[in-house]
Formats: sequence, structure tokens, C-alpha cells
Amino acid sequence: FTRHKGEPTLSLRLPKKRAMATVNHSCGQEGFKVWEARSEKGLIYAGYVPYDEDGEGFFSKLAFWSGDDELPDEAPYTISRLLASLKDSSTVRALFSEIDGAEFSGNGLKDPNGYFLVLHQEGEHVLVNIRDTRGERLPDDIAKEFLRLLRKNLI
Repeated sequence: FTRHKGEPTLSLRLPKKRAMATVNHSCGQEGFKVWEARSEKGLIYAGYVPYDEDGEGFFSKLAFWSGDDELPDEAPYTISRLLASLKDSSTVRALFSEIDGAEFSGNGLKDPNGYFLVLHQEGEHVLVNIRDTRGERLPDDIAKEFLRLLRKNLI
């Protein structure tokens, strides 16, 4: 792990295409469900329901679906629709401004559940950040826990 621009970040020393495939695979494990992946944009849109064989744990508070419910097979929105409704703030613009289709209107969508994993090249590393579907940063402790879980499942 590292911090990039003050945000918890997973750093991968892989070509971007390989990093995207690896993170996409990791997002299909232990409670995550990939709804849409757009490698040309460096984005993965995923949902999360806690995977905890021993009962409720830290991750149960991160889920937006409760109880034993499973994530729906299809996402509430497409990546394109979410990108067109990003929050208009400096931290959102800093990460999403180079992504084709990003618009910073602040017009919130009804129940835009899920998370964005944003992959971007920085020198010889691919950096991975996790954001909510409005593009906003997650609290550091939650972002770190998600990134730890993703790193654990990397191939």
C-alpha cells in the first residue's frame, strides 16, 4: 500500500492491461461482484456484500445490502451513467477528469450503490483507488480495508 495524493492506494508493478485483469479477478472474490469493467477507462464498478464465515465483522458495515441478501446480477446503473453524474468537487475532479465521459454535475442518482475501482498509470506503477459511485473518497479506514481485501485476492 501507499498513499497517493493523501489517499490510500494499492500500487501494482504490472502493465495496465494485466493490472486491470488482476484487479477484476480479485473483485470477483469474497463478497465483491463486478457489475461492469471498462479497461479503456481504467474503471471497475462493483458491489459488495460481506463475506464472513464467522458472522458479522468489519466489512458488514461497508455493505449497502443488508442481511443475507445477495447482490443483484445487474447493477442499478451503467458506468457511463454514473460517470455522467459525478460530484463536482476537487477530489473527484483530480481522479476522474482524464476519464472519457466524466461529467461533474453533482446531480445525484437515486440509490447509486456500489463502488468504483479506478486504475491509473503513474510511472511504472498502476495505482488503484476505491471510490463511491459519486466519485468521492471513502473514509481512509474503509478504503484501506477494501484495498487489503483486494490485495489478498490478487493473482
